[in-house]
Amino acid sequence: MPSMQDRSRNLEKKRCLRLTSFLTIVALCAILNYEGVKPSTANLLISINNMGRPKLPEFTAEDADTMGHLKAKMADLMKEYEQLKKKAIKSKIDCKEGSMFNITISKSERTTLDSEKVKLYLKDRISLVQKTTDVVSVRVNARKLVF
Repeated sequence: MPSMQDRSRNLEKKRCLRLTSFLTIVALCAILNYEGVKPSTANLLISINNMGRPKLPEFTAEDADTMGHLKAKMADLMKEYEQLKKKAIKSKIDCKEGSMFNITISKSERTTLDSEKVKLYLKDRISLVQKTTDVVSVRVNARKLVF
C-alpha cells in the first residue's frame, strides 16, 4: 500500500501534468489565433483538454433532506424486518414459501477471531498484523431546529 507521502507525490505529478497540458493548449490556441484560425477551433482544443476531467455533481440542500428522509424510512423498514425475522426464528420453521418470496432459516456455527486476545498476545507487535485502508463515510443527522 502506498504511503501518504507517495500518494501526495503522485497527486502533485498529476497536477503538474494537468497544468502543463493546459499551458500547452493555451499556447497552441494563441498560435492558432495569431495565424487567423477561428476562435471556435481554439475553444474545441480547450474542451478536448477538459474532457478527461468529469464535472463534479452538485449536491443540494434538497439532496441532503432526501437522504435524511430515506434514512428515516430505512430505519422504520429495518425495524419491521427485524421483528419479522425474530418471528420466523421463534416459529421453529426451516422454510416458508410466500406468493413472491421464499424464507429459509439456516443454523450454523461460526468461528471468529477474538481481537482482544490477539492484542494481548502480540502487545507491541500488533502492527505486524494490522491493515490500514482508506474509508469515506457519509453521515446523515437531523438538524436541531430553533424556533
